[in-house]
Amino acid sequence: MVDEQNLDKHRHLPHLFDPKFNLHTLWHYLSQTGLATIFVFSMFLLLYELGQLAIVAALGSSAFVVFAMPHKESSRPRYVVGGHVFCLLTGTALRLLTHGWLFKHIQVSATLETIIACSLAIGCAIFVMVITDTEHPPAAGTAVGTAIADFSVEVAVTVVAGAILLSLGKFLLRRWLRDLV
Repeated sequence: MVDEQNLDKHRHLPHLFDPKFNLHTLWHYLSQTGLATIFVFSMFLLLYELGQLAIVAALGSSAFVVFAMPHKESSRPRYVVGGHVFCLLTGTALRLLTHGWLFKHIQVSATLETIIACSLAIGCAIFVMVITDTEHPPAAGTAVGTAIADFSVEVAVTVVAGAILLSLGKFLLRRWLRDLV
């Protein structure tokens, strides 16, 4: 039998599992992670065909935010959709700027081109999301993905549709979703 005094002595030790995780909350953990898995699987199917798996990482990260932290501000539609839209535009603009103009005037290796484009994409994405009040950290991955790949309408539509579907799914399931973190 564990007494309270003995238990208090060990409260400072790091814990392996979230204290909120127990048999009563198991259903929420399983159902919400299952929904996120189904969503990301669908995005993988769509984006794999388009050869844009890097974008799936951003949408997968957004799925984590939406399904694991549905009541946090960063999971609101303004942030999810707005963040991805602004980062899509930012990454695309940087791709056009760096590959269409900058690297035509400056000779650098393909690796350095990618590093510069990704770095600029992250910096500009942070700036744009902050000034538009659409801060959604996973969307920065969309900026990186679009900064290193040629623009395609299919990818743009998939990113925007994915963000909208995440927000719609959250709206429809809001009654049952709980913050897991």
